[in-house]
Amino acid sequence: FEAFTRIFKFKYCDFKNDYYIAIEEKNSKKLIGAIIATRTQQSKFDMNILLSPTSRGKRYMSEALKAFIQTIPPNTELVFVIDKTNIASINTVSRIPNIKEEPFTGHIGTLMCKYSLKV
Repeated sequence: FEAFTRIFKFKYCDFKNDYYIAIEEKNSKKLIGAIIATRTQQSKFDMNILLSPTSRGKRYMSEALKAFIQTIPPNTELVFVIDKTNIASINTVSRIPNIKEEPFTGHIGTLMCKYSLKV
């Protein structure tokens, strides 16, 4: 986390206990991505991650997610629902320690995969 924060800076916003986190490159001050955690239950969040095309493939989002996870309260569940063709996002989320792939049900269930993490 310390090595990551030497290069990047987080900007936190909490709107009614949802999290909107902008990831900015410290040296250039360029916005390179975002983590959005939307509360769906008291201790459960649906997760969205975005990263600029020029920042992909450098594991920046993996490091940002690991840093974000360190800041959330214990007994919280993070849920990622990802299009099965989005291999980059699947790889990013798969790098998070202790994340579990789970069956995804619903009308688009065959097109999506679900990962969850209980912190």
